[in-house]
Amino acid sequence: MTIRKTNMIRKKRNSEIVDKKYADLSKWYSSIHIYLDTVLNSDDMHGLILEGEGGFGKSTIIEQHLNERKIPYRKIKGHMTALELYHKLVEYKDDIIFFDDCEGLFTNRSAISILKGALETIEGTRTIQYNTTSPRLIGNSEEVFKGKIIFSCNGYPDDVNLRALKSRCFYEYVGLTFKDKIEIMTEIAKLKNKLSFDERMDIVRFISNFASESHIFNLRAQKSIEGLYLTCKNNGSDWTIVAQRQLPIDETLWAYYKAINIKCANVNQQVAHFKMLCGASRRTFYRVKQKVCQISQICMNEGG
Repeated sequence: MTIRKTNMIRKKRNSEIVDKKYADLSKWYSSIHIYLDTVLNSDDMHGLILEGEGGFGKSTIIEQHLNERKIPYRKIKGHMTALELYHKLVEYKDDIIFFDDCEGLFTNRSAISILKGALETIEGTRTIQYNTTSPRLIGNSEEVFKGKIIFSCNGYPDDVNLRALKSRCFYEYVGLTFKDKIEIMTEIAKLKNKLSFDERMDIVRFISNFASESHIFNLRAQKSIEGLYLTCKNNGSDWTIVAQRQLPIDETLWAYYKAINIKCANVNQQVAHFKMLCGASRRTFYRVKQKVCQISQICMNEGG
């Protein structure tokens, strides 16, 4: 193959890459599409809870899915009281409601009770109630809810009341391995911005080489580093120095991986080493282990 033909192919490939409007993340989030289509069409299940690490596109996937199918929805984000939640459910009682970054709702027992009523799966009528003498209540204290609710959260606490809510919904933990994260960043790097494709890929390679399973990073870190890269490119500074600061270590994850990699150590010895390294408790060791195993199981199920 001639050099000219090789260059033409490279130019064509790069053109196809940089002209894409959205990154294709379906490989990693295919199950989300299945759950969304199912809950939107189901007569029995009316809720979906998506839990997973923040900053890797859960909310974007949900909104793209709904927008591509021209399905109208109401997005609600931020803190709200139980009464404010009740008012929103009444206002949008026939609609699809998307609660983004909704962890605050899961700490409010009154809000959980309202949501359980909205997502009831056994009785035909889903009734929500807010019994109060407060003049702040707008309208009736009881309404019928006919809509659908989608939750996107970074964490879902293990609580008796929340288990009851979870049982009324489809639930998916969106776990990503280190390899998954780098592959997603590679896909994101195909989107055109102020940097060249090669520069964007240099950043992905840097993150891949510098970081590990123990580091905290997401797509926001990728974008932050791209901004720092551009600034350093213009003033001649070394971008890798400031880029490293965008990739901090999760001390409990670091200690966990160190502990489980001790040769011939039993679990009690692993826990002791973990506690010595990071000062965390035995309970934290098992919490981290559960999270790591959960992600590994998802990867095995998907053939990763």
